[in-house]
Amino acid sequence: MKAQKVIISLIISIMLVLCTLQAFGISNKKEKQIEKTENYLTIFENPIWKKGNYWKYDTDLRLDMVQGDETITVELDIYSLEFRVSDIDNQHYYVNINGDYSGVISFDFINFPEISGDINQGQFSGSLIRKIDSYNFEDSSLGIEGVIELGIIAINFEITISINFIPGFQPIPFPISKGDEWTFDNCDLNFNYKVNLQGINEIFSFIPSEWTNENTTSIGGKQVIARSISNITVDPGMYETIRIDFDNTKNRVYYAPFAGNPVQMVFEGEIEEDPTTTIYKIESKLIQTTYSVPGAPSKPQKPSGPTSGSPGYQYSYSSRTTDPEDDQIYYFFDFGDNTYSGWLGPFNSGELCETTHEWEDTGNYKLRVKAKDAHGNESLWSNPLEVSMPKNKILSIMQIILDKNPRIQRIINFLENY
Repeated sequence: MKAQKVIISLIISIMLVLCTLQAFGISNKKEKQIEKTENYLTIFENPIWKKGNYWKYDTDLRLDMVQGDETITVELDIYSLEFRVSDIDNQHYYVNINGDYSGVISFDFINFPEISGDINQGQFSGSLIRKIDSYNFEDSSLGIEGVIELGIIAINFEITISINFIPGFQPIPFPISKGDEWTFDNCDLNFNYKVNLQGINEIFSFIPSEWTNENTTSIGGKQVIARSISNITVDPGMYETIRIDFDNTKNRVYYAPFAGNPVQMVFEGEIEEDPTTTIYKIESKLIQTTYSVPGAPSKPQKPSGPTSGSPGYQYSYSSRTTDPEDDQIYYFFDFGDNTYSGWLGPFNSGELCETTHEWEDTGNYKLRVKAKDAHGNESLWSNPLEVSMPKNKILSIMQIILDKNPRIQRIINFLENY
């Protein structure tokens, strides 16, 4: 097996992962109100991004690079992979990429004992350039570094890559609706990269410690369908999404207009780079974002109310926010126990919204709230209020007293927030 060829396949595979994660949701068409039926969105438009918007993902990646009876397997945990809009001009979005990763790698070569080790101190850094008017990727660059620890041997590696998308890559032709089908055009990815593997010669004398290379691979030509609409819950909250299937149901993206990007992605398949076949599986979830729809209400205040109590009793909570266009506002409370208030309202901009909730079980809960305006534009989630429902009789008695004396509770809430 030409190990250098396999490592090249690994580089290409990782780059395709990163390109896939950010191949959605950037455009700057004239703002259009999001259209909804009674329950779900009907038209999914391109989001408008702002400088400083970012999205962070946690991603699990497995690659099996196979050539005949020989295999290299890589499993990576890519955590807090951030895509941040660093600048915008009349034609482009400029996106910075940063993230950390760790994992394991194993080598199963003919005439060599199987070797496995850890990948530590892994870091990604790079950039993407997207054309606004045609929703295409253009140039991209990426730096990958880390340490492969094989027993007592440590291999420090650095990989520098630049990519050109020719003529450009447009995976989703927004606006889209449920049931839409399309084929995205073929696109050549030209790779120029430099690899530095310090210490690799101590294990595999036939692999050079440093080399540069060029490679071209094609993506696109896949059948795509906007299959269904559903609610998906991830760390930042619950989002209405449209599921987009690429080529088959094993490759799917859940795009959320109120997140301005996908909130969940799953990809499984193979990459043929003769003579090597790379079998991959990628699972990625949104863990944090600063995105909000232009014109949406401001982030609501942290909910106000009791921070401890006992199961079986009702407690009151409130929050408020404002709308930049003075639209009426609806509020949606997440009580942290997989139950929700539903949309409450309408309320005038700045008016206090109050609701009650009864927890059934003891435990610690995080209560948060988001808002939307009369056009359906949703805000960010508020900061959470931590609420404890302990098995403490003294606290229970105190809470009953506070429930019957709301003025005392208001004074306590004021002091907590002072």
